[in-house]
Amino acid sequence: MADESQTILTAEIMSYVGRQGPIHKGVVSEIEAERYATAVALEEPHSLYVDADVANNSPFKGKIAPFHFYSVPFSRMLHHTQLGEDGLGRPRKGTRESESTSLNPPIPLPRTMAGGTEVEYMRPIRAGEELTSQTRLADIVEKQGRQGPLVFTTTETVYCDSKGEAVVIVRSKRISR
Repeated sequence: MADESQTILTAEIMSYVGRQGPIHKGVVSEIEAERYATAVALEEPHSLYVDADVANNSPFKGKIAPFHFYSVPFSRMLHHTQLGEDGLGRPRKGTRESESTSLNPPIPLPRTMAGGTEVEYMRPIRAGEELTSQTRLADIVEKQGRQGPLVFTTTETVYCDSKGEAVVIVRSKRISR
């Protein structure tokens, strides 16, 4: 068994905590929101997403985007040759899209997997809104597992409206082992 007094989390790795990625801008397209609502609906898409008459008479006073739509205005379709080999859908190192992965500290463990996502909604997103998103590395924690060390990395992405007010906050964990 490995010596539990030794830590993987060096000062260099811990210096990543608090780092922020670039600010990205996106516009919520009404047609994109409707297409998304239709694509993810098990039956008919909810009227709040596709029917202006129903949505205008709702407490929201207009159409809103589906709740999990927040990242779509920022998404870019990558060809599989541009993806890394870790299985997380992240861009391969050295590509233009990999700039946002500069938040990933050099954790010396061979495997990384998704560890869960928590989404906090402040208010619905509306078509035509201009949003920004920015991700920061919020936390790194090491724990000892049955088969060795585990490192939990938490990122927090904040989506803001044009006034700078948060509309959605997404906290994601990655587990390295």
